[in-house]
Amino acid sequence: MIRICLYLKEDKNNPSKQQVLEVNRVPAMGEFIDLGFNLYRVFLVCHSPYNSDFQASVAALKTDWNTCENLIDQNDMN
Repeated sequence: MIRICLYLKEDKNNPSKQQVLEVNRVPAMGEFIDLGFNLYRVFLVCHSPYNSDFQASVAALKTDWNTCENLIDQNDMN
């Protein structure tokens, strides 16, 4: 298992929340993460952060499920 530090941003008015997770792999940029009925989209990945106990720091922004479905529909049309 890989230890990552996940920074979750709910919206622009609130600071991000930090969460440490053990995962099988580091999420990629643009990937969606489903955490407890909330959907987040990864926008930043830093592998092997300097002076850290984590193998990666990952930042993700909360995304509306409808927005995700619209993106999937658009990709299906192309």
